[in-house]
Amino acid sequence: MNRADRRKLRAEKLGKVSSHPVAKRLLSNYEKYGRISAEFYTQYDDGSGKPRYFDVFSAKLWCSRHKAIVPVIIDQAFVEELCRNGSINSEHLEMIEFTQEVAPVIFLNGATNNGQILLDGAHRYVAFAREIKDKELEDSVRMIPAYILEPKEWKQFVIPQAVAEAFQMTA
Repeated sequence: MNRADRRKLRAEKLGKVSSHPVAKRLLSNYEKYGRISAEFYTQYDDGSGKPRYFDVFSAKLWCSRHKAIVPVIIDQAFVEELCRNGSINSEHLEMIEFTQEVAPVIFLNGATNNGQILLDGAHRYVAFAREIKDKELEDSVRMIPAYILEPKEWKQFVIPQAVAEAFQMTA
């Protein structure tokens, strides 16, 4: 399939949003990396009562190229909240093992009225906190590696509502 055929197919499937820069980035990632690139996060209330959608895969790529990894103190109350609010799938959690270093999680500062959200790595965060607690290492290991993005950095990964609908991300 040549470039013109791909563009025509995109336009047929996505309609008006096929030329949106975010739609182009999502499609480009999919063509380059395959299904692994289809990693998204839905913030169910952005403070206005509306959902907000994030392109997690692009955020990970960008962070690995442009951000320094910083240590973040593990917050046990946050661990409990993640487990309580349905963010954690227990089957997924049980599959996580730490045989080498922990991949950084991604926090977005200013994404909620009261602070930040954990865009990527909720299961790693909880699993790592539990492993530290199980091995009684809380006194020596208190940090997890993280990327911290400010609004000017993370806003590029917000997927507009129309694009989210075209890609069938909405409920």
